[in-house]
Amino acid sequence: MIEHVGHEHTRVFRECAQLGAELQQLGDSLLDSRVPSRAAIVFDWENWWAVEFSSGPTVALQYVEEVHKYYDALYQANIQVDMIGTDADLSGYDVVIAPVLYMVKSGYAQKVEEFVQGGGTFLTTFFSGIVNENDIVTLGGYPGELRKVLGIWAEEIDALLPGKQNRIVMKKELGSLQGEYACEMLCDLIHSEGAEIIAEYGDDFYQGMPVVTANTFGQGQAWYLASSPEPSFLQGLLQQLCRDKGIEPLLETPAGVEVSRRRKDGKDYYFLLNHNATPQTVDAAAIDAVDVLAGGKAGIVELPAHGAVILQAAASAEDTAAEARRACSAVKSASALAADPRRR
Repeated sequence: MIEHVGHEHTRVFRECAQLGAELQQLGDSLLDSRVPSRAAIVFDWENWWAVEFSSGPTVALQYVEEVHKYYDALYQANIQVDMIGTDADLSGYDVVIAPVLYMVKSGYAQKVEEFVQGGGTFLTTFFSGIVNENDIVTLGGYPGELRKVLGIWAEEIDALLPGKQNRIVMKKELGSLQGEYACEMLCDLIHSEGAEIIAEYGDDFYQGMPVVTANTFGQGQAWYLASSPEPSFLQGLLQQLCRDKGIEPLLETPAGVEVSRRRKDGKDYYFLLNHNATPQTVDAAAIDAVDVLAGGKAGIVELPAHGAVILQAAASAEDTAAEARRACSAVKSASALAADPRRR
């Protein structure tokens, strides 16, 4: 903090001093706060290794890159999402997304079925349900153990040449989605076994075959996306799936302005981060918040270039109830784990 010049009259010192003053002002108000996400993306390390070292179907398939696409689609919509492993309890979530779930570990298909049957929305993609946790192919047709909950059968996987695309043709409007969208890299050739066909391929020898399906299973739905679509399609689809479960964007913000939320003692704390080199304006009147650092009601928030603002608001009754259900599920899972002699 002190440069060789020997005094504190530098930009670095001023910014560090400002940060220290803000932390002192916040005190312990944010300690032990939690992120109350109702959507989750499954990321599995063993699945990553298995996909990366598989013999096909294309070297263009990068597991982490595909996961990033789904995370970015929610990030751009200001919808908060948890990254979870395959051992995580799903009962506290409303929407669970598992891109390229190539490896389905023992018991995971049953966990997904229970989640969907209880009212959850599950989405997975092409090249899923191929092998078990030992990287041995699951017989009986792809997507293996997920075939029942998804209501489809994958006959074949077509790997597209670099730069080549197919088309996703919507059969009907779905939220903001209508018309056609590009897809690339891999195309699963699937047949419905009870799932509703939302969109079909537009080109090649599998023109007219399903590319997006939704299967009603118990009280919930299991979605399958048979190719890698353009970002606008992913954003429209995931926003609609979340909206159907009552999950709305935290705030509407300009491009380059991130918003995240943490919760503690019935209060929500919104962090507004301006990643732009220019000032930005955010309308926060809808959340009836106060500016934690500057004080006063937060209506139209002015964010300086690369600046940040923290807002505090009362947590909604719906979100508080969802958080309580999630905490209850976690306690039940911990109790079951402790009672299992195999885990002692």
